[in-house]
Amino acid sequence: MGRIVGIAQDEAEFIKIAKQRIRKDLIKYMLRSQFRIGRAGKPVVVIPIEQIELPTFRFGFRPDDLRVGQGDGEPGDDLGPVEPCEEEGEGKSASGEGGPGQPIEVEIEEEEYFSWLEEELKLRLLLPKGDRTIVEEHDKYTSIHHIGPRSAIHRRRTMEQAMKRNIATGDYLPPEKLEFSVLPPDFRFVSSQKVKMPLNNAVLFFARDYSGSVGEDENVALSKICDLIERWVRKSYPNGAFEVVYIVHGVEAYEVKRPTFFAGENMGGTICSTAPKKMLEIIDERYPVDKWNMYPFYFSDGFNYSDDDEEFKIALFKLLGIVNLFCYGQTQMYRPWAEEVSSSKLSPPGTIGHMIDGMIDTMEIPNLVHTEIEGSDDQSVMKAIRDFFKEPH
Repeated sequence: MGRIVGIAQDEAEFIKIAKQRIRKDLIKYMLRSQFRIGRAGKPVVVIPIEQIELPTFRFGFRPDDLRVGQGDGEPGDDLGPVEPCEEEGEGKSASGEGGPGQPIEVEIEEEEYFSWLEEELKLRLLLPKGDRTIVEEHDKYTSIHHIGPRSAIHRRRTMEQAMKRNIATGDYLPPEKLEFSVLPPDFRFVSSQKVKMPLNNAVLFFARDYSGSVGEDENVALSKICDLIERWVRKSYPNGAFEVVYIVHGVEAYEVKRPTFFAGENMGGTICSTAPKKMLEIIDERYPVDKWNMYPFYFSDGFNYSDDDEEFKIALFKLLGIVNLFCYGQTQMYRPWAEEVSSSKLSPPGTIGHMIDGMIDTMEIPNLVHTEIEGSDDQSVMKAIRDFFKEPH
């Protein structure tokens, strides 16, 4: 038993050290994390970290010139990288065969993870808009009684009471007597009362440009960014329904499933107004404005047909009047030919972003945000998340 306790203490100490490492370099580890149900049955965030080589005793003696304390230098001096041992064959170490093994997974409670995220990125929770909080009545079971309807029997408490009575009377005495009876006095019933619970329904729209000017870097960046966006919006709306809608567009817009959204297939030309128009269409069909908090996120490289720029602006204004927050992420990973575009039908690179910047500068639009996504690296991804959620909305 003492050995088991010691192992548990060592494991707790290791988890503590691992959490310190993750917290110190959170941006590095954040994009590796996954949500799942932990061993205690509660939601946790699982983060894989590098395998750590534990100190072990090895047979034999080191050469005299390698013993501790020999040679020039002071305590703490960097001795440089360890030379690989090749005594057992060319390119092989003496530690055995096989790879480094699976990375260690560290479980972090959901609340602790989000507190780190909020502190690291200076984020703020999103708030319901206007009267979109719905109040519903629910039955809350509050106490146990000796009388009640058959539909309200508390099975576990009833069986516990029956077993206690049978043990007291000697009718249940393992292993000789294994059967016991359940009588009416044993029944226990749960009682409930009506409680009012506020519910905040939220819908998250992800829309993206699927035109030929979009490349693989954009796909990688969007997969990381959208994952973090969804986590944070879900965190802000723990009660009520939560749905995610995926939209892609070329010259037309389509609602698709999540795998298709991140697949990276191209659809030819670009008419950006189709994305906000498709959002408006879906909202009108499925999401009553007075019952849903709405968060559209649109991603594009800023190219558009010139004749469509004004149409995009009109559709955007309609959305801004009903959504909590509209975020536009402009990917800046242009193709080499992008700066040389001279067609009168095609806007210059970044046109949509310039248009939105002009709206933000000249009008008071608190629910409109624009950020530029420079790459698919961790720092670029984190910058986008900071820009989207840095102010209360």
